[in-house]
Amino acid sequence: MKRICLIGILAFAGGCATVGELSEPKDIPSIVKSYRIEALEARTGDVATMLDLDECTESAVLMSVGLSGVPSVAGHFPVRQLVAREFQKVVVGNFRTVMPEEEPKLEVRIVSDRLSVKRSWSRVTAEMIFEVQLVDPEHSRRPYFRKNYRLSAESVQRRKEEVPLCVYSCIQNLARSFLEDVSKDSLVIARLKALGGD
Repeated sequence: MKRICLIGILAFAGGCATVGELSEPKDIPSIVKSYRIEALEARTGDVATMLDLDECTESAVLMSVGLSGVPSVAGHFPVRQLVAREFQKVVVGNFRTVMPEEEPKLEVRIVSDRLSVKRSWSRVTAEMIFEVQLVDPEHSRRPYFRKNYRLSAESVQRRKEEVPLCVYSCIQNLARSFLEDVSKDSLVIARLKALGGD
């Protein structure tokens, strides 16, 4: 059942009032240096685009497995905030943000299906599944683009109170993979280009 694993974990986390939010590192990791794809931006740079993260979970938990083998919640982190920041860069680099009083021509919808982040000693493993869609803001037609992305990464967590590096790696590679897929699809690009201008 869709997202049942994530829902179960979040429900468990909800009962742990003493577990705090993991802070972001002072220097936000930049695994992907740039999201701009020049060939794509040249065709879609005038398409007024908005983000839709209503179906992206607000937060997720970091589970820790110790000597006993019993998992416990080590903290939680703001998934939606991290995804929004990276995909806003996607829009700025390749499309155009919606101006005040302007109706968007395109919507980037990100749906979180599965988020699993586990720590064993200092080693953290992240496994995430997201669906990314490019849709008509009126929702009256089939998506221009739609794909599921399965991502995984590992990292060493040197500061237990911070969001692990592997979380940033998954989310940034999600954004980059999405852009690369769109930029290679000539039919999608042609449909998006037609949305630009008046």
